[in-house]
Amino acid sequence: MAQKSSAAVAAETSQEPVSASGTIPFETLKVQKVNLEDFPNRLPIGIFAFGERLQELEFHPYTTEHDILLTRKGNEDLKDTMGRFLPEIIKTIGGHSLNDIARELGQGSPKKLVERMYLADVLTTVLNIRLATVGEDVAIRDKCPNCSTKIEDNDENGYHDLGTVEMGIIPLLEEKPIFEINLEKGFRVANDTATTIHVEPFKLFQMSKLKGTPQKQIMRRMMYEMVCGIPDIPAFAGIKSGLFSDNEYAALGKNLDDRDRLNEAAETLLSVGPRMSINLICDACSFEYSSALPWQDVDNFLSQSARASARRMDL
Repeated sequence: MAQKSSAAVAAETSQEPVSASGTIPFETLKVQKVNLEDFPNRLPIGIFAFGERLQELEFHPYTTEHDILLTRKGNEDLKDTMGRFLPEIIKTIGGHSLNDIARELGQGSPKKLVERMYLADVLTTVLNIRLATVGEDVAIRDKCPNCSTKIEDNDENGYHDLGTVEMGIIPLLEEKPIFEINLEKGFRVANDTATTIHVEPFKLFQMSKLKGTPQKQIMRRMMYEMVCGIPDIPAFAGIKSGLFSDNEYAALGKNLDDRDRLNEAAETLLSVGPRMSINLICDACSFEYSSALPWQDVDNFLSQSARASARRMDL
């Protein structure tokens, strides 16, 4: 029998109900929009340990040793890079060291802990490190999709402010964010009918599972990975990953309302965390659009060498 939870999600101070299974009813989930500069050094979701929600970030001073970690061989993807780098730069989360948190959660090591952090929290950490090490200036090079006017940030034209990046947070979350979706008709799987799906935010280690996925399928594959429970199906009891695939999605899609319900949940959870883009207004035609941050070249984005290059080139 699942342990009952006192989970709550609220935009104000009121406490929302929880389901009998101990998960949070999806309809109570409210995502609040803020700017990065208005939510400094805090995780939008957090780590749940020691009976607390750990959100406050404290960093060690950035040194050339951190530069080396970012560029060392073996960093095949974001999971590998952050798994090695973040345990060395993060001093505490919520006042606790990563060693202590990993030990409390039985994760084995700080690297394993980081790999199992929510992607929204990892990306927020990356931006806060960038603010601390390089500053708020970020050089954007793009062109207006409406009139093709170029934007090239430099000393003469100025720079854009990283602190204005929009992000979604879940306020007053009291328990691990596992949300329950109740379906109208449900779907058949393993000779049973599922009327309930559990989902949680996408995690860093799940990025590795997207390798080779065509761009048009990435959002759907991320949604599959966020499914962490189908409690009506005895064959899936205790299984928390690999529960959903094209087969289950096709079965669910026989009822469009149920399919849309899962899609809505995935889109809402993926809206938590930073957008990783800057909002722009074209000087020539006033068209409003957004331009992606150059964060995927993460070693250059965070390294001390970016201090010098920030005012000379597009990062």
